[in-house]
Amino acid sequence: MEKDIKKATFLFKSLNFLARKEISAFQAQVLKSFKLPENFKLVVKSHSHDFGTYYELGASFEDTEEHWDFFYKLEDSLPKFWDEWQKKSLSEV
Repeated sequence: MEKDIKKATFLFKSLNFLARKEISAFQAQVLKSFKLPENFKLVVKSHSHDFGTYYELGASFEDTEEHWDFFYKLEDSLPKFWDEWQKKSLSEV
């Protein structure tokens, strides 16, 4: 029983590590693809769940027309595939 708990704990920590690595790679790819306006930031948010923590990429910005326009442009233009640099960084895990 104790061995099963250790295996589950290891798996849980490994999956969490991979999820953090993936969201960081996604954030890096977005930052590489878009020039953010001043005072517009991409933020990683974490959410606890019964099956572990999951992450999402969010935006923090001022309530201005320029920032809202950029947010919608960004949302509509997010990369649909990993670029080669991100594929390589994720495969080195």
